[in-house]
Amino acid sequence: MHSTLSLIGTAWKAYRKQEVLNLVALWLIFLPLCASTLVEHLMEANVLDRTGPGLLLIIGFWVAVTLIVTWGEACVLVTGRSLLGKKDVSPKTFDAIKQESSGLIVPLFLTELLYTCFSVFWAILLIIPGIIYGIRAAFYYVIIGTEGISYREALNRSKDIVRGKTWDAFLAMVTIAIVLFAPVLLAATILYSTVETIDARFVHVVSILQNGAMSVMTIIAILSMMLLYKQLKES
Repeated sequence: MHSTLSLIGTAWKAYRKQEVLNLVALWLIFLPLCASTLVEHLMEANVLDRTGPGLLLIIGFWVAVTLIVTWGEACVLVTGRSLLGKKDVSPKTFDAIKQESSGLIVPLFLTELLYTCFSVFWAILLIIPGIIYGIRAAFYYVIIGTEGISYREALNRSKDIVRGKTWDAFLAMVTIAIVLFAPVLLAATILYSTVETIDARFVHVVSILQNGAMSVMTIIAILSMMLLYKQLKES
């Protein structure tokens, strides 16, 4: 198997070549994350009512943000199909990508709910089988975006591909998470601590910077997982 770091490098190059992914990062990941952060700050400051109608509005907001970010992830999957050798090369314009990926939003959202429920269920019964299930079924969104399979069929397809390679898949996924997200979280933690001692108002600036970095890293992580899935299929 190729080095996980080489997969991340290939994903980074793919991101740089597809300029449209910058628009996906901005409109469908970064801005929703910023809106989410703003609401969190308002809730911490007790500005928003968290009872009755106010609670319903907050829940509706979180669902809307989740669906928009899911749309962004779907756009990445559509754009990254060429990494898996698909002949239907992804469309070039932002509008075309949004249109093609819109049909993936509901399957991705509902399959993620299924994935979470099954993972929690197995973890409650037996911790180790729950972890194994989570690893083996983790490629469901790549399958939805590239093979036209959804829901339990996508989860089962992922398990079939990963079975016998669970440890390799786990190490690769942990490496992707550490390499891409750990530096962002560490830098944000340091900046938060520094800013709070100087002027707490600048905390919002740090949040914006963190959301920007997380948006880019999320796209690279999805592309890396697509490459890892291809590698597991071929091994």
